[in-house]
Amino acid sequence: MTIKASFGHPDHSDADLRASIGGILSRGELAALATERDGEPHVATVSYAFTQDFTLYFISAQTDVHSQDIAINPAVAVAVWTTPETWGKDLQGIQVFGRCEELRVGPELFGAMRLYLARFPAFTALLKNPEEFKAGVHARMYAIRLDRLRLVDEPAFGHRTFIDAAVAR
Repeated sequence: MTIKASFGHPDHSDADLRASIGGILSRGELAALATERDGEPHVATVSYAFTQDFTLYFISAQTDVHSQDIAINPAVAVAVWTTPETWGKDLQGIQVFGRCEELRVGPELFGAMRLYLARFPAFTALLKNPEEFKAGVHARMYAIRLDRLRLVDEPAFGHRTFIDAAVAR
């Protein structure tokens, strides 16, 4: 996969960062999604798919707390991590910060659904028809557009090296 995002980090090349982030996102399937409303935090576990510019997509019911939070405050944080073979060694994970929005019927929704179905074929029964998202189905597809991230990839960058970077598209 070719990742298009750029970072302009002073110590690490865009290519190295894209490879690390893409690898972590590819190996993970679940993310912890954090939202906030009226000073009250909430965290939910979501399955996700992602694009070459690190837009993350997930499906959620409109009645879920995090969906209601996003409708009021679109700022979110997400954590994805891999499970190391040996506890405490070769840690790999990413924290991302950005804005989340419910997708409307259109080209981005159709593309997001194709990505999601390619990653999670079991959802075929739920996502038979994109028009169902318009009427009658309570689940919606959401997009998270990253602004910045924090990365740890010990095999690639060294022990306890945390890399903070802005995401430019």
